[in-house]
Amino acid sequence: MLCAVLSEQTPPLPARHTAFTTGEQPMKTTTKSSAPDRTEKIDAPAALDALATGVSQAALSVIIAMGALIGIWGLACLFVALGSDSGVLKTIKGYLTAIGM
Repeated sequence: MLCAVLSEQTPPLPARHTAFTTGEQPMKTTTKSSAPDRTEKIDAPAALDALATGVSQAALSVIIAMGALIGIWGLACLFVALGSDSGVLKTIKGYLTAIGM
């Protein structure tokens, strides 16, 4: 009995809400006011794209910095080996022995 009374008292949904029942996408509505809108919706795909771009740029920067550090260390080791008492030929012979040729 109570359900019958409640169903008679509830008005039908406005036309814009029928999109949820039919599977269509509802239209976005905007309102203009002089007060700042503090409940602004965030465009989730754009925010995630910006976050992903920032994270990938940071990761790439770390990788490039580590590659540069390793390259500088390798050059320093090469110059130390070439400048040692063993000389250039012994350094080249040692390198070829190390790589298995």
